[in-house]
Amino acid sequence: MNRVKQAVVAGCIGALTICCSVVNSNALRLGDSQEGDGNLAVSFTPTKTTVKVNEDVRFKVKGNKKFYLYLFSVGNDGTGSLLLPNDQQKSQIFKENQEYTVPDKNGAAFVADKPGTEEVIMVASTKKLEIDRGKYKSVGQFMVAKDEDIQAEIKALKLRAQEEKAQQVVQTAKIVVAGKPSAERGAQPGAGSAADDVAPFVACNKAVFKDGEKMLISYGANKAGYVYLWIADESGVHFLKKEKVDGERFNTAEGIAASPFGAQKLVAVYNAKGDLDEKAVNFAGIVDSKSSPEAEAKGVTLTDKPQNFAVYQLDISK
Repeated sequence: MNRVKQAVVAGCIGALTICCSVVNSNALRLGDSQEGDGNLAVSFTPTKTTVKVNEDVRFKVKGNKKFYLYLFSVGNDGTGSLLLPNDQQKSQIFKENQEYTVPDKNGAAFVADKPGTEEVIMVASTKKLEIDRGKYKSVGQFMVAKDEDIQAEIKALKLRAQEEKAQQVVQTAKIVVAGKPSAERGAQPGAGSAADDVAPFVACNKAVFKDGEKMLISYGANKAGYVYLWIADESGVHFLKKEKVDGERFNTAEGIAASPFGAQKLVAVYNAKGDLDEKAVNFAGIVDSKSSPEAEAKGVTLTDKPQNFAVYQLDISK
């Protein structure tokens, strides 16, 4: 059996995560030149100025003094994201005259999922600045808000830095994303029931994995109840686990990417009472495989079509 299935952790920790981390693009109004006060100087450059669709985006940062780092993106759909700090990579001090890669190998990946120009705003400060999280909503490892709220937050950080007598640098980095958009990878909306207005979620820390790479699976729902997880590959649909959710936080589980290589789908199904028979779920129309080999072997008639589900497609390569 696929090691992704075998390595899902039974004990999950609460996490505000519901979807893949995505760097959004839009024309930023702060300009592309570096702004700052005092003598803090921070270089902020992407490791690659051109990336492919669904390729990780990373940056090199280096300052002449100790500093805290904040990264924002602004989306073309009227929303923006606080990329750093996030649930997986909290606020940290970056030491002077030392080059860092952001995110590091243990951090939540930034992934560009659409062709075009990506722009990310960096705010560096010699003192830790508090983020006003009142207007943000947790999405994946990150926080999202309206475009205008992100812009207002960046301006507010500059004022907070002045109040704290901190030195600060604001800079924008541009990245060209080449290739065709992949509609199949990432989160896919399920056929949720309008009657009870339940929205389950499932996602990974990114959409493309290499053999042996660690995976962070996030799942939950907007109402208290139970979420059941399956993974579908070329051999069928395999049940992973059942977990109670509180309707506010999202749970995480770890896995290891492995064969079969190619497209795979994570499926999350919500059930209020936790009495769903996982061996009798009909996946027709949700994934290509209609059932799991285990269910077929026992002669189960699959008639229970889930009404509240979510699908996340990922790719695993050698």
